[in-house]
Amino acid sequence: MGLINYFKDLHAIGREFVSESHDVKKHLDDVKIELAYAELVALDIQKDIKTYQFQVQPRIEAIQTLSDKINKEIST
Repeated sequence: MGLINYFKDLHAIGREFVSESHDVKKHLDDVKIELAYAELVALDIQKDIKTYQFQVQPRIEAIQTLSDKINKEIST
């Protein structure tokens, strides 16, 4: 009887392993999908940052010019 129970337990462990490996594969596939989506979102964010920097840069330069002018007038 001991050997039969051993093989039954081994068979049950094998079935559980197969079932869990299917779950792991499904979760891994879900992670891959979410990762692809996250990469697209990251690219959109980078694009928005570049657009913002492009719009802000002339303003920063104008502020720097005014600051230099004010500092020059104060020092004279």
